[in-house]
Amino acid sequence: MRGLSMNRHFKKTLIAGISALSFTIGYSAAAHAADTPVDPAAETTSELETLIVTARGKPRTVLDSAVPVDSFSEADLKSAAFTDTNDILKTLVPSYTLAREPISDGATFIRPASLRGLPTDKTLFMVNSKRRHRSALVSIGGTGAQAPDAATIPASALKNVVVTRDGAGAQYGSDAIAGVIDFQLKDSPSGGSLTAQYGQFFLGDGEDVMITGNLGLPLGDSGFVNGTFEYTSQNQVHRGKQYCNKGIPNQSAGFCVSDYAATPAGQAVGYGDLITDYVQKWGQPDAEALRGVINAGYDITDNVSIYAFANYSKSSAVEYFNYRPPVSNAVNDTPVRLANGSTFQFNSIFPAGFTPMFGGDITDYSLTGGIKGKFANGLQYDFSGRYGDDKLSYTLWDTVNPSMGPASPKSFYVGSLISTESAANADFAYDWTVAGLHTPITFNFGAEYRKEGYEIEAGDVPSYVAGTWATPDPFGFCNATTHTATATGAALPATAGLNCANYLTSSADGFAGQDPVYAALAVGSNGAPGSPPDYSGELTRDSYAGYLEGSANVTEAWFFDVAVRG
Repeated sequence: MRGLSMNRHFKKTLIAGISALSFTIGYSAAAHAADTPVDPAAETTSELETLIVTARGKPRTVLDSAVPVDSFSEADLKSAAFTDTNDILKTLVPSYTLAREPISDGATFIRPASLRGLPTDKTLFMVNSKRRHRSALVSIGGTGAQAPDAATIPASALKNVVVTRDGAGAQYGSDAIAGVIDFQLKDSPSGGSLTAQYGQFFLGDGEDVMITGNLGLPLGDSGFVNGTFEYTSQNQVHRGKQYCNKGIPNQSAGFCVSDYAATPAGQAVGYGDLITDYVQKWGQPDAEALRGVINAGYDITDNVSIYAFANYSKSSAVEYFNYRPPVSNAVNDTPVRLANGSTFQFNSIFPAGFTPMFGGDITDYSLTGGIKGKFANGLQYDFSGRYGDDKLSYTLWDTVNPSMGPASPKSFYVGSLISTESAANADFAYDWTVAGLHTPITFNFGAEYRKEGYEIEAGDVPSYVAGTWATPDPFGFCNATTHTATATGAALPATAGLNCANYLTSSADGFAGQDPVYAALAVGSNGAPGSPPDYSGELTRDSYAGYLEGSANVTEAWFFDVAVRG
């Protein structure tokens, strides 16, 4: 399957639902208010600050934008006492929702965010007004959404953040139905900063550490290089109690970790530590990240400039899976017969049960560069190229592959998800003056070629292999038809207690329970089986797109925008 390529060319026909045609009408309340008489005394009490926001053809202010816009400065970002950019956005933008998702597999490490209640892939993420590549996580349990991970962009590298909401799809296409979030990187050619931040909850957990530095340097007489690094560390937050379901009917036979840890057997294997180190923690996971961003630009002439920016992010986190008690559990409490006829079950290795630990390591990097300027006839251009790569690797430990029996390792590499994206863009803008209109008509047009790849990397062999005990009676002790002992079974010592006639779990065969020879154990690392080679590989696709957009203020109060995309 590796290397298989799917070429997809957009049809020339315009298809509704893929941003084929967008039409926006905006009414400027500010312009209408300008015609209203104002008390001269009131005019001197306040002054509206003009905030520049991102637009294709030319910048607009918050007041004359055709769609609702929020612009957050560096000071706004610093005011939120979080180290994760996602959490900062959640604090500043009321319609941006984000949940902590313990025991949610990949969603614990790459948290799906939502703007205006829509799936995460309906929000267009941009950096310096260039589309951001997507993360490796696909939400296979829901809508199949795959979106960028805002957490890989350190907030300390941002000059400001612009959030466009209603109507953004008319300007940017169907993947911006929820809105657009544009991260503008710092571009100062001088100065710097070094910041350390520490905090924790009153109860002493959730320790939060951030160390960040920024430095701006001139590049010749008309350029800049601005770099930022950031280290963050978050400790586990837990408000639960020690596992104990004694007295609850049909729940692990009333097993209680605290009671077991107090017994001589529990103390002998060191389970006394479980009194303070809970067998399952639910809440914010342990996490650590190191990230860096570089932004650079240089003006070749007054009308031509080049630019480039890149990021690198390496992060890891650990989550607890559900606790497996030693009794009434398919892994721990299911006996099987070994080659010598004796019985084995995993609660001999985990006498107080076990909790699989799931780790996620994320490596994300990207590079974008281009040249932009203005021709003598007034036509503005922007030629750019970009590449992005996001890899999510899974590891699992403190667990077993049950089908391997006592030979099973206790740590596994489960596999990786890798998403890559490269694109080349040509964007143009031109202002055409038309008599009778309040402003010139701004025409924006351009084209894009994009190559996307997605790869599932296989885990290590023990994470997915079907071991000896994946099927009943692996050593052929019993005849499957007559339910009598074979020659191999008959040769076992009487102390083995083999009873081939006891083949049913019910008492219909005349016996209670079932002989362990007929038991089979689950395949793959318990908690998260690895990806086998047959279900791994890489797919790529090529796509082409173009757009044409025209916008203008017909009057001081009315703004029109029409766009065609395909």
